[in-house]
Amino acid sequence: MKKKIGTLILIVLMLGYLTAPAPILAAAQPIIKVALKIDASSYSDKIYGPYQVVDNKTGAVVATVNNSDGVQVDVSPDNGGDIYVLNGEGAVTTLPADSTGLYGVGAGGTVQALPKDYFMVDAQAKPRAAKGLALTVDGTPAGTFVGPLEFQRQSTQLNNPPLIGFNGKRYRGNFRLIPRSETAFNIINVLPMEEYLYGVVPSEMPTSWHMEALKAQAVAARTYALRQIKANPLAEYNVLPTDASQVYGGYDKERGSSSSAVDQTRGEVLVYNGQPIDAVFHSSNGGATENSEEVWSSTVAYLRGKVDPFDYNDWHYRSDPKNTVTYDKAGLITQLNLKGYNFGDVTDLIVDKLTTVGQRIQILRITGKDKNGNSLEVILKNADRVRTTFGLKARAKSMTLVKDPVTQELQSVTFTSEGWGHGLGMSQYGAKGRAENGQTYKQILQFYYTGAQLVGDYNQSQ
Repeated sequence: MKKKIGTLILIVLMLGYLTAPAPILAAAQPIIKVALKIDASSYSDKIYGPYQVVDNKTGAVVATVNNSDGVQVDVSPDNGGDIYVLNGEGAVTTLPADSTGLYGVGAGGTVQALPKDYFMVDAQAKPRAAKGLALTVDGTPAGTFVGPLEFQRQSTQLNNPPLIGFNGKRYRGNFRLIPRSETAFNIINVLPMEEYLYGVVPSEMPTSWHMEALKAQAVAARTYALRQIKANPLAEYNVLPTDASQVYGGYDKERGSSSSAVDQTRGEVLVYNGQPIDAVFHSSNGGATENSEEVWSSTVAYLRGKVDPFDYNDWHYRSDPKNTVTYDKAGLITQLNLKGYNFGDVTDLIVDKLTTVGQRIQILRITGKDKNGNSLEVILKNADRVRTTFGLKARAKSMTLVKDPVTQELQSVTFTSEGWGHGLGMSQYGAKGRAENGQTYKQILQFYYTGAQLVGDYNQSQ
């Protein structure tokens, strides 16, 4: 009996290997959509490996591409020729090919607006050729399609994967070209979460840093991305490739250490009350993180201020001349106007409140006159508003005013700061310091995201 059971187990294991060679978890990865370009008028680059081009509107494969030196997509003008509609007497009328706002006569002689891509013949709607995406492969036209067009890779191997080029960079996954208007389309990189992170972690943190810091960065980046996906699953795209979301450098940015950090934390995310947290991070906190409501506006339970001695680094504390910003009066007025505050004159700047933990300027009152000579007072109500209004690297640690000793007229203002960024969530330099002092990535994340839980499998149990 034991021998038969052992044979049965062996057969089952062999069948499992033969029918499912890829890891089961890979199929459960969230898919992320990165908007590489908004409102592109054309796309032209190289393909590295096997791809199929699919017209997503019909599902048809319209081209097969393998290691092409010249794939191009342009917005095509209307190529449909004459457009036929029924006139009020039931006769067929020919309109120019560039006609817009078409109408047709339906049942009972009622005038009905027609969909953009249809015309009316014998009281029945039929598709018409319209503006679309013109595809060319190695100099040979492959057709014009309403779109979206999707370049779909034909292999999912992680090592030496198929790649697609854009603006001098190569990317994993698929490219989806989505018409946005009659003159432009969006270029979206669609790929599994872990492959996306291969290009994020080395773009956000030096790959020479300690592995535990890199792993903490991988978890924070994965959590941030998952939260964006869940916020609007049907969105055309989830994130941008810049620091407006998190920096994503594609395949050519990948390095072994950062990819290993991604692999070692595969599927792990931070949650609070069962949902992915807003895992914000920044370069350096200047010695302390802050409470969310003092830097932005709303209270977030897991973004709490803490003193952070492990953050110290010479560059963001002392060496960088950008830690000090000075405006003379004219420059101050110009800067405030650039930020939308209509000052014609500034008479004073008054610190009303400091942040609880970092003792940075939280509320700043600016008084003066507008351009019509009327009294004007503006209150900057949080630390990040102060930082961004005056173009500071970090939250303002101090402010020094210079006034005329006789008239007390404002002459200049100088802000000093330490750190780089908003000061909420994880400090990357702090993570580096903590890792170098023996902390694990789990301990690092626990410190920066108060009360958040680390869970696996992309929190799919929720």
